[in-house]
Amino acid sequence: MHRALRTPSVPPLRGGPPPPTLGKASLGEEAALDDVNNVLDIYVFYIYVFNMHKGPHSRRRRGPRVRSRSDDGSWLIKPPLTPLIEPALLIALRDGMTHGYDLADQITESLGIKRVDHGNLYRGLRKLEEEGIVSSQWDDDASGRSKRTYELTGDGHGLLDAWAETLQFTKERLTALLDSYEGKP
Repeated sequence: MHRALRTPSVPPLRGGPPPPTLGKASLGEEAALDDVNNVLDIYVFYIYVFNMHKGPHSRRRRGPRVRSRSDDGSWLIKPPLTPLIEPALLIALRDGMTHGYDLADQITESLGIKRVDHGNLYRGLRKLEEEGIVSSQWDDDASGRSKRTYELTGDGHGLLDAWAETLQFTKERLTALLDSYEGKP
């Protein structure tokens, strides 16, 4: 006795193939259950594949917008500063051991931003420490609570030099772009 099993109460896919069905489940309850689980796995895969990207005209935003219009209709440009946090952090650590709050202050000052998320800063420092770019130690001599201080390693200085070259190259490209805008040769 062959009976077709369908996936239980699964909504139909939009724009994709119909949900997969199973044609043979006469091997007993356990085999039928395995077959249903396999069908569900396939169906989840179909949902993933067909919703993975919605095409170039999708209404779904993929992150913060760099440009928008103000109330008066003029353009507002907000360049992303997130990629510059790492070199700003390395520059702040260049002169020696520093603790997290001082690093946050130096980064906000050097990038001209209002504040740095301290949670993200400390997660970034831990990641850099795992990569051997930064080392840390507890400073018990400071007044008040013990503070963790950070400093660049040899690899960290090398990474800072690489960032400096990259930023210099980017500066040259931006200068050339602005010169082109201003009509300079």
